This record gives sequence, C-alpha cells and structure tokens, in this order.
Amino acid sequence: MAALGAPRPPPRDALHAATGLLDELKAVAVPILLHGEDASAWPILRLAASRRLDARIGLEDVLHLPDGTSASGNAALIRAARQIIQHTPQLDESS
Repeated sequence: MAALGAPRPPPRDALHAATGLLDELKAVAVPILLHGEDASAWPILRLAASRRLDARIGLEDVLHLPDGTSASGNAALIRAARQIIQHTPQLDESS
C-alpha cells in the first residue's frame, strides 16, 4: 500500500500501468498475482480475470463493494469478486 497520506493513482492510471507491465511480462513463464487497492481494486480484478491471472481481494485492499457500498467483511468482497470473475470475458491471448 502507499504510504499514509500519499496520493493514490486514479483507477484508470493503475489499470494502464498494470496492463503495460503485463504486456512486458508476456514471455515470462511464472505465476502472476494481480491486485489493486481502493478504487483500482475492482478494475484490476477484472483485468486479472480477463487474462486468467491469479487475483486477491480483501479488506486490506478495498473497503467497498463494486457498487460503492461498504463491504460488511471479507466474505462480501469475495462473493462480489467471484461474480465478477465468473462474468468477465476472457481475452484471447493468441491475437
């Protein structure tokens, strides 16, 4: 996480940075765990799901559900993440 009080990049910037890094790592054959923090947590989770990457979600990453409501706990976040993962189209890496 960023230092206390340090500004966090907007979700779009975090998503752009993650996409660029993943493109650079395409040739590396190692597992990748991708996760975001705060407002970038859900867009980054969708990116991980679309690329079939490992992901994580929990109160240490984000306190709100995708609709902006406060999460009642880790279980609520995991349920929301599972729905996103199940409904996110997978990218065709061959193109």
